[in-house]
Amino acid sequence: MPGASAKKARAARALLSVLLLLALSVFALLAAVAWGSTGFKVGEVLEYLVSGTSNAEVILFKIRLPRALLSYLVGGGLAVAGCCLQGVFKNPMADSHILGVSAGAGFGAAACIALGIGGASFGIAALGLGSVAVCALLGGILACLLYTSDA
Repeated sequence: MPGASAKKARAARALLSVLLLLALSVFALLAAVAWGSTGFKVGEVLEYLVSGTSNAEVILFKIRLPRALLSYLVGGGLAVAGCCLQGVFKNPMADSHILGVSAGAGFGAAACIALGIGGASFGIAALGLGSVAVCALLGGILACLLYTSDA
């Protein structure tokens, strides 16, 4: 049957694409950890990751690796949010501007700065969050709630 062989070929291409993207992702992670003001070779990074005995341990484990891993998590979260918006609206071109989330977040941040609330206040500095970021989040949520309310 020609249909079965076409399905197998499509599945093989999909698997090859996923493996290639996974390899590219691992290379990008190693490059993000290796490149910086204190340059490391990729081999040195792998050696430090395995042995962990060097002065570079602080640079790699305390600064670069957490930053690179967090960027992967943030990117994944944005991808999931985008997929959710596209699924809800059944529109492959949907983005955060449809619900006014971007405008609401911008308004929240601008209002926070204009009112002089900016900086680390409200006791949220211990969480590592500035009040501008929290006000932007609240503004985006409020805009989304206002858009989706029936009133």
